[in-house]
Amino acid sequence: MWIAVWLVLITRPGAWLLALAHWPMALVMVGGSLVAGSTPMGGGTVSFPALVLAFGRSPAMARDFGLAIQSAGMTSALLYIVARGIPVAGRLLAWACAGAVVGLVLGTFLLAGRVPADSVKLLFATLWITFGAWLVTGNAGEVSSLRASAKGRDVALIGLAVGGIGGAVMSLIGVGPEMLVYATLVLRFGWKPKAAVPTAVCATALAAPVGLLLRMVTAGIHPEVFAVWLAALPVVIFGAPAGAYISTRMPRVVLLRIIGALVLVQFAVTVNQVRPTALQWAGVVALAALTAVGLWVLAPSGDRATALSGA
Repeated sequence: MWIAVWLVLITRPGAWLLALAHWPMALVMVGGSLVAGSTPMGGGTVSFPALVLAFGRSPAMARDFGLAIQSAGMTSALLYIVARGIPVAGRLLAWACAGAVVGLVLGTFLLAGRVPADSVKLLFATLWITFGAWLVTGNAGEVSSLRASAKGRDVALIGLAVGGIGGAVMSLIGVGPEMLVYATLVLRFGWKPKAAVPTAVCATALAAPVGLLLRMVTAGIHPEVFAVWLAALPVVIFGAPAGAYISTRMPRVVLLRIIGALVLVQFAVTVNQVRPTALQWAGVVALAALTAVGLWVLAPSGDRATALSGA
């Protein structure tokens, strides 16, 4: 479907030149789509820092692009997952998506456009480095030794909570639900790390179009998004499914090292650009601590030390 959409759009007068003018972003999304399909971190975790830090675009533009490109790329990955019959946590996914819709609505109306650009940059950098550090140091192996019960009520409440928080974050930076869904499956319900990735991918595939639609009917999509999206679309259509396939073949330690390098670089560049004040540094520390506590709370009581230490 997306190939047909792209072919229709690219044949319009001047469209080829418009897309070619933004070829660097298409190149970036080669890596972004592979990360999106093979890890619990959406393609927006690559496109957001690339656009904001490397190309000087606004966080609002980067968020809108992330929502738009993931609406195409991650849905392609979702179709691949369904076609291959790859198992996903259906009940948790459904409740998390319901929560994400609520979070996206509240975030779009109450947060988006009201949070200063530098604060959005630091929000993204802090969340990504904290989550990336957990993946690399606390989740490099099969960390969950205690499988929690997956009662219907537990799944509903936890799914709504993580989806709501993830949706609110997505309204600001274009990613969010996938990381929390992944952490919930691994820490709370004892899924193997690699087995939890497809559900995380599906969470983004279902939440991103909702976020994009909300942007379209409220403040509108940033005017610079279309040209960059047109250039990157054919890459992510194939890249995200390829990432989903790679995740089943590539050694997990290689993916973790790539993620570790990316989070360190983006955090360092963000700090260099923003030059946080003492108050902003306090916010960074508080957010990182709150995220770590959230991961601790997700783990069953007997497994919390393992979840945070990686033992």
